[in-house]
Amino acid sequence: AARDILDLLRSDVTIAGAGRGVPGKRASLFSDRFVCIVDAGNPALDEGRLSLASLQELRHVRSVIGAHAATHIDDMLAAAGFLPSVSVTVQGFLPVPFAVAGTHWIGWVPERTALRFAGALGLVIAQTPIAPSVLVEAVHWHPSKTGDAALQWLVQKLRQASEVVEFGGEDAHAD
Repeated sequence: AARDILDLLRSDVTIAGAGRGVPGKRASLFSDRFVCIVDAGNPALDEGRLSLASLQELRHVRSVIGAHAATHIDDMLAAAGFLPSVSVTVQGFLPVPFAVAGTHWIGWVPERTALRFAGALGLVIAQTPIAPSVLVEAVHWHPSKTGDAALQWLVQKLRQASEVVEFGGEDAHAD
């Protein structure tokens, strides 16, 4: 925890999932829900669905954000009552679609990521019996910087840009 505070002091801001143990002050930016992606040719896919049995049998591409941090996906799968069999672990969410493409593996990514890569990589978003977890991305900063005008400006710009992500279009916010 002390190292996390020192790391936060060394940077202006850190962008990470809210509620994942990042210390300090924060402001929410945008949200997304996690979806399961699978190669369109995966034989376990049944009319766009994967059963719980298939989810337990198929090998997973696991994304991690830090060396020892449990992710939203870890928590979501644990709540569903199983520990996935992992084929490969990747850093972050962006490599997951590329690792899943052309294999019988599955992966979990934010829906915007899935939609961005599904068509080009031959992936589908599978319906599953697992209730999707929601990711809320937030900007975090050390409390000692709260009154800093430059930090306030940066957080404001990040929140304005996030409105475009969350609601679409460049006119998503009114000045």
